[in-house]
Amino acid sequence: MKEIMLYGGSAIIILWGIAHIAIPTKDIIKGFGPISIDNKRILAMEWIMEGLALLFIGVLVTLITALEGIKNPASIIVYRASSVMLVIMAGVSLFTGAKNLEAIKKPINPNVPSPSNSPRALAAIH
Repeated sequence: MKEIMLYGGSAIIILWGIAHIAIPTKDIIKGFGPISIDNKRILAMEWIMEGLALLFIGVLVTLITALEGIKNPASIIVYRASSVMLVIMAGVSLFTGAKNLEAIKKPINPNVPSPSNSPRALAAIH
């Protein structure tokens, strides 16, 4: 059961990383309004690097679980370090990047209630 939870959590993190990169970065940057080209590049870099970090964490947990099992001391260190890193990334996003969600505040379908229709819910998820 623990392995299933680890694989499921890893899959979610991997998918979140892919979605983070697949979301049109240009639209996210446009949501910040008129800013310098250097600031646009910094935002693009941060957005892409956060997605890559999520992918790395998800793949790392998947690999250590598959190759070493859940009882290995190295696996336990990876699980703990990964969870701490995810909490830190969530905190940084909450207090910095989640302040401006203009590019993704627009509801996908305004007639269907969903977390994507609520900017606060979306910010809390990320």
